[in-house]
Amino acid sequence: MKHKLLASLGFVLAVLLIGVASVQAAITISGTTLISNGVIAIDGAAASNHAIGTSTTSGTITIGGVAQTGTMTLGSSSAANIVEIGNGSGTTTVNIATGSTSVKYVNIATSSQLANVINIGSVFGTAATTIRGGTSTLNVAGGAINLTGLIYATGTSPAVTTGGGAATVVGSDVVGTITGIATLHSSSTITFGTTRSAAPVCTVSLTSDSFANLLSTSTTWVVPSITNLAIYHASTTAAATWSYICLGK
Repeated sequence: MKHKLLASLGFVLAVLLIGVASVQAAITISGTTLISNGVIAIDGAAASNHAIGTSTTSGTITIGGVAQTGTMTLGSSSAANIVEIGNGSGTTTVNIATGSTSVKYVNIATSSQLANVINIGSVFGTAATTIRGGTSTLNVAGGAINLTGLIYATGTSPAVTTGGGAATVVGSDVVGTITGIATLHSSSTITFGTTRSAAPVCTVSLTSDSFANLLSTSTTWVVPSITNLAIYHASTTAAATWSYICLGK
């Protein structure tokens, strides 16, 4: 009993000495688990540098409770500072809200009180950035949208409509070219690869002036629907090529 009491007093004395030791002191805990039923606070002096897991290679580091309902805060300074995530020199994958068991709500710089500046993507020549909206709608709200590079519209590909006067179609449901058949026809029609919820707004034009006679105002019109795009024109045996752009739902 006496030895246990002395050991306990020695431990308390060691803790007290650590508390007043030099800021260069090191504390090593050799056990595999540290459990507290109270509040654990790790603090330092104003200019202290804190490092966690700097020697870890193949091991993992987990922060947070497995069934935590409280808020976890990473970076809460009132002064100007930088929060860096995954900025090492090795190849790094950063996953945020990738779990598949419950819906995740991800908010980035959503304050309505500040004029935040957000940069997403790399300026490196071969870099690629993908923003997905699932099968629903991808909404871009706000003021003007400035696009400084080339715009490519990809997605499902349409097909020529049987008996519709079109021989081939190249492109997507948004933009492409339609070439008519070389026999007598008065329309060039394609079927969209994806049925829309409402008819789009479509603009068409001929790719060559040699087919200008097909643009008679009395015989040429465009009829888009949720399933197809029909271009009605004067009867011809010419395999005219039409360019189209269809925007909307």
